[in-house]
Amino acid sequence: MINTRYYYNKLNERDKTIYKAIYNGIMEYKEFVEIPGVQLNEHQVGRIYHNVLWDNPFIFSVGEYAMWHAVDKEKSRIKMTTLCDAASEKRYRTQIEDTVNQILSAPGLQEMSDFQKEVFVHDFVINNIEYDTSLGDNGSKIEPYTVYGALVEHKAVCEGIAKTVKLLLNMLAIKCIVVSGEYNGGRHAWNIVKLDDWAYNLDVTMDMGRVVHKGKMRYNFFNFRDEDIKEYKPDNAHLIPECKAIKNNYLVKAGGFVSCRGRLKKYIEHGVSKRKTCLYFKINRNVEDQYTDITFDEFQKEVNTAFEEVVSNMGISTKRFIDTTGPCEILSMEIDYL
Repeated sequence: MINTRYYYNKLNERDKTIYKAIYNGIMEYKEFVEIPGVQLNEHQVGRIYHNVLWDNPFIFSVGEYAMWHAVDKEKSRIKMTTLCDAASEKRYRTQIEDTVNQILSAPGLQEMSDFQKEVFVHDFVINNIEYDTSLGDNGSKIEPYTVYGALVEHKAVCEGIAKTVKLLLNMLAIKCIVVSGEYNGGRHAWNIVKLDDWAYNLDVTMDMGRVVHKGKMRYNFFNFRDEDIKEYKPDNAHLIPECKAIKNNYLVKAGGFVSCRGRLKKYIEHGVSKRKTCLYFKINRNVEDQYTDITFDEFQKEVNTAFEEVVSNMGISTKRFIDTTGPCEILSMEIDYL
């Protein structure tokens, strides 16, 4: 397991003192903590409080927000919303630890590559956690914002999902942080994962929302670059790693990042021969080739034509469902073999 306390290490010494006071207060089940010798404002408190929550996904006994007020000129008080008392927290923590241990005992998991472990965590979360469309009863319930809601109650919002992804990947010795910000103008949380010394955006919540039919996985938001999806606006962008690499993008690793019909047909042939039930396609515009200047509508026709040629040549009958509504020109194809 690794726990790098990423956000803590980005703070100045004064803010580290505040961070430690908040963290210790939560660990000691205090209703509030007092910070001597500093004058705070609401933005500072919210920023540092969330740094604590993002760095420490095992914290689930307090709510998403903290209240602040000045006691006097030389002292500030930060009050947290408490989910449970010490006895309940201990019981809940045991439930979480038991669940995590069960997840990580999956056969062959420890021998997988880091990329394969990331796929495992991504798929586990989508298959076992339901997105809480009530948003925790409009914020009145804080469990869906925590790993307890995700792993024990099997229901969470994007924040609880992102914390769970970080927890599981960190337990598998993979560097991962929680990122907050906006997506399409709404508040959102996702992850940044580090593989082979390169950072990648990972949004399991959005892939969860892309699943059309149960059991058919989506990888549209798996290890994408900052430039791939412009709708993301992270908070404190100067603090988080830039995501520029494409090597460990899911489509690149799977072979669906194609630049010509030859590569497209080879990818389809391999997938169909393995009886894969989902294939994903994206135009590789990074190289000058047959598809460099093709439109996405034209690419869809190319995929359909190539697929029909491949299955006809292989003598295989199929039904397929094609989804083109995902981000950054990704085409998803679900396949049923007849």
